[in-house]
Amino acid sequence: MSTIVTLDALRSKLAARQNAGRPDNGRFDAPKLEAVIGDLELSIDPRVFSTGGLGWYGRQKATFHGLGCTVQITVTVDGSKPQVNSMPVTVKVPA
Repeated sequence: MSTIVTLDALRSKLAARQNAGRPDNGRFDAPKLEAVIGDLELSIDPRVFSTGGLGWYGRQKATFHGLGCTVQITVTVDGSKPQVNSMPVTVKVPA
């Protein structure tokens, strides 16, 4: 017998499993980081990534040597991604 599971339900279950037992309950309370690249000052905010790992992320538009660019910085905390056991799920798509 198969089970019909929505994508939102899968995301919710995965998020709950990733955050279960974590002392931060899915939050990463850390100070912002600041990065300087040339004349660009970029604020990098703390976040919990979709994988459950912890770190900082920042993105900003900038111009370097007359070229429009997007600067993106990801800083991850080593070992912060929770180990998630595989969760057997059968997804049935209605015809």
